[in-house]
Amino acid sequence: MTVANDFESLMSGMGVTRMDDTKGRKPKASKRKVAVKSAAKGAPKKPAVKKDSERVAELERALLHIKEERSAAEAKVQTLKKRVKRLKGKLAEAELELAQPRSTVAQTLSEWGFETPDERAQLLADSDWLERVIGEIDLSNAEALKEELATTWVSVCSNCECPGGKRPLVVASDRCSICGGFDLQTEARKFVDAALINGRLRIIVVGRESSDHRQVRQWVSDKRLVLTQLPGSVRRARETVQTDTDHADVVVIWDPESVEAAHLEIYRKATRVGEISAGSLGSFLSEAAALIGAE
Repeated sequence: MTVANDFESLMSGMGVTRMDDTKGRKPKASKRKVAVKSAAKGAPKKPAVKKDSERVAELERALLHIKEERSAAEAKVQTLKKRVKRLKGKLAEAELELAQPRSTVAQTLSEWGFETPDERAQLLADSDWLERVIGEIDLSNAEALKEELATTWVSVCSNCECPGGKRPLVVASDRCSICGGFDLQTEARKFVDAALINGRLRIIVVGRESSDHRQVRQWVSDKRLVLTQLPGSVRRARETVQTDTDHADVVVIWDPESVEAAHLEIYRKATRVGEISAGSLGSFLSEAAALIGAE
């Protein structure tokens, strides 16, 4: 038995117990776990360093992208500059147009063929036409109205009859759209005589409108003539045009602008051909007679 055990036994016999344990048991010493740091498995990795060639390539790509964006921006700027220039031009034209004095109603109607105050009065005496004329904001540029007036009203003198379906505009004989100041009976006789005397009986008259050809037929009706009348608006095959041209003694083109270009080329190759500008029936008969009778 050790000395420590004897001391405890003696103290126990005297009724004295240890202060650290009410039951006389020695408390167990707590075991503290010592954290042991695990040894590093390896040294920390250093960040990868890019090679100079890779960095140069990236910089070149970035620079190329910047250049492309700059080119696109410059192109857009140029487009906008052109648009601004065009708009400035239109603005200058509009300002110049506004600065010009506007034509009066009388001036515009005179340019449209209603030349005298009396002729304009005939037009404006019709309440419907009056409202249409004064109702136009810019009469000088009213092309649709101008065209309608030209197709509705016909200039005739007091000696000529207005064609059916038209409104007569009474004018002096030299401005008459029918006689043009000529004696129609005399001019028609010259037309027929020129054909009979020179033996040029097969005549083609091409161009203008059907209404114009009816007027010709009204004055030129000799049965000895083979008069073929072909309004410019009539569609015909090239072969037919060629055949007619080949068999004609004279081809008279009345208002070349009213004839189809392809057909006009064929007619102009006829043995005897002449062209007469648009005008009155009297001037046509006079010029046609001279053409037919020419040597």
